Amino acid sequence: MKSPPPALKQISGPLCEQGLLGNHLLLSLKKHGRAYRKKLKRCRDGFSKKSVHELRVETRRLLALLDLLNKMGSQISLPQRTRAPLKKRFDTLSSLRDAQVQSDYVGKMLVRRPELRAFHEFLQRRALRLARSAVSTLKKGKMSELENGIADLKQKLAKQFSDPDAEARCYTGVQQVLIQARDKVLELRRQSVGDASLIHRGRIALKKFRYLLEALQPVLSGIGPRELKAMREEQALVGNIQDAEVLTACINKWVSKKKLKKAPLLSLRKTLVRRRSTLLRAHLKKLAEPPDWNLPDGFEINLKSALPASSSAS
Repeated sequence: MKSPPPALKQISGPLCEQGLLGNHLLLSLKKHGRAYRKKLKRCRDGFSKKSVHELRVETRRLLALLDLLNKMGSQISLPQRTRAPLKKRFDTLSSLRDAQVQSDYVGKMLVRRPELRAFHEFLQRRALRLARSAVSTLKKGKMSELENGIADLKQKLAKQFSDPDAEARCYTGVQQVLIQARDKVLELRRQSVGDASLIHRGRIALKKFRYLLEALQPVLSGIGPRELKAMREEQALVGNIQDAEVLTACINKWVSKKKLKKAPLLSLRKTLVRRRSTLLRAHLKKLAEPPDWNLPDGFEINLKSALPASSSAS
């Protein structure tokens, strides 16, 4: 039987009046907005595997924080014209990231399996083509629009958080968002044991949940570096399963087109099927156990940890 969610704790008094939670979220918004702009500039300078991955991560973090601010009761969000380029850039980089990972994976096998060289060259050409295509998408939209949008959002939130009652609603709203995100992850974990097709959905939900938890560090009790590390490891395992599935689908496509030698591709597909099966067994075994990272029902948002050292001592 599903246990009821923990009681939501209303707060009041000095900590609430100082608007500490709102201030923490505003600082997080500033931090992630700056990090996104930095990673976007680096990716525009060169589409390396690392720069593409880092920009995708920062995009997810920024979007997760924006969703939190919108869902927790503030009803304030970036204009669609400012938010849309974030999502479009992310979607564009997803295909490029897959191509880069596939090229890297097959490239490491060439010493033992030189017959895959033609397929590796195809993967390299595709990654280069996708990188060229991504140039125009990443350069569309002025950075000033995002900067102005975030600055306007911070002003509206700061004004809203200056009201002690709004700070209390903010606290309760954040708790509700976290509980809903946690319960979604746990439910998909339970369902995935009997339906492997849900594993990828569970990974995306876990990733969004982790970014929310990271945005609330260090004011969130019950989740720290150890738990966040366990979440990243679980995501990486499922990510490897997904990568094997995507590359297998790519091989099936090229086998049907008969443009490359069939035997090396079928051999590689057999290797990928075995790899996916091994990873899937490991993941399903992990799903049968309680997660190492679960947010406890008794979690709290410890506003005192958001205070400067001089303030917390008083």
